[in-house]
Amino acid sequence: MNMRPRVAVTFNPASGGAALSLRYAVSELDVHPVDADYRKIVPPMGNIETIFQDERQLQQVFQAAKVRASSFLDDIDGLILSGNPAMVDPRLYGKSVNGEKTDLERSIAEMALTHVALQRGIPIMAICGGHQVLNVYLGGVLTDLSEDDLRKQGILDYERIAVDAHSELEKIINPQIRPKENEKIILETFFGVHYQVVEEIGGKKMISATNGDYLKVVARSQDSKANIEAVESQFGVPVYGLQFHPEVALKGLVHLRLSNEYNSDLFMSRTESDIKKNKNLFAALVKAAKAHRCKKSLNSEITHMKIDTASRDDRMSIDTSVFKVTPDHLFASRKQALQREIESMVKTRVEFLQSKSKRSSDSDAMQRCLNLHGLFRDLPGDGNFAMHVECTAGAENKLK
Repeated sequence: MNMRPRVAVTFNPASGGAALSLRYAVSELDVHPVDADYRKIVPPMGNIETIFQDERQLQQVFQAAKVRASSFLDDIDGLILSGNPAMVDPRLYGKSVNGEKTDLERSIAEMALTHVALQRGIPIMAICGGHQVLNVYLGGVLTDLSEDDLRKQGILDYERIAVDAHSELEKIINPQIRPKENEKIILETFFGVHYQVVEEIGGKKMISATNGDYLKVVARSQDSKANIEAVESQFGVPVYGLQFHPEVALKGLVHLRLSNEYNSDLFMSRTESDIKKNKNLFAALVKAAKAHRCKKSLNSEITHMKIDTASRDDRMSIDTSVFKVTPDHLFASRKQALQREIESMVKTRVEFLQSKSKRSSDSDAMQRCLNLHGLFRDLPGDGNFAMHVECTAGAENKLK
């Protein structure tokens, strides 16, 4: 297996928009970039609005989206949900439509991709509208910004954001900084342009009734509103929701440049430090995607070995806590090579989640414990994935 990870970015050529900047940024990473065309996951439907009155049609639309998302993600190692000029349909989080420009098909498609990615343990970076979709999928609620809020946030400008000094996000942004124990926040500057924000995060009490929130707020706007600017997963694979746009600091607004509407003055405030911090965010996703691809490769190799159910003296135990295998056809050198691969994979994972990260040591098992969005969870298809591992008894007790 080629160990260069395949990272998918939600994008549609006809829609274009700010996702073009993201595609340009991802194309420069050490990955195989792949377009996740949401129009192919959920094609435009003239009667899509009627799903809220017809439960049978709703199930059909969501089931079809889930099947297509499952097929698309078969060989994907990382998923980036891009920004979106259309708002998430408020009916998806229990509010009524109030004249917003929405794209219901896209929201359903991205939620389907999110569902399958979480079930398979694929790391996710969700940006702006993608951050909102992630939270809505997990049961969160959004709110629109007022005109006064929009003026204050500084549309098409860099904004000050207060980041949790001890979060994984801050460790990624500034790996060289070691915050003091009593230091609560570190102020950062990122490019922001959005019309909605997450009012209530998703994933609450999904792991356990006490201290079991799947997501954690790790950044807020540095103003009187203190809007949620970033979340990260506390358990399982890395999942980051970012209200701001790290790709814009790297590539600018490509779609405006191509349409001759580009104003270079908007980006004169970028510094080398800004660029490095935003690059670090993408580098973290690439690292997680590489670990995922390595895990798939090892899982495929191990499951193709002959499983020996008899008692044998030459049985080799591979410390994955899941498998016991007998590689009759492998020489000692191959055994050592395989063990080195496993050690490398584990080292990569540990390095990424080290320090004070609150992730579970049984992260893959915990992925299957999540009470994910019922609209997808209750439809056929879960539990049939090649990487599926059942929850282990007492896994919840391992959470710290």
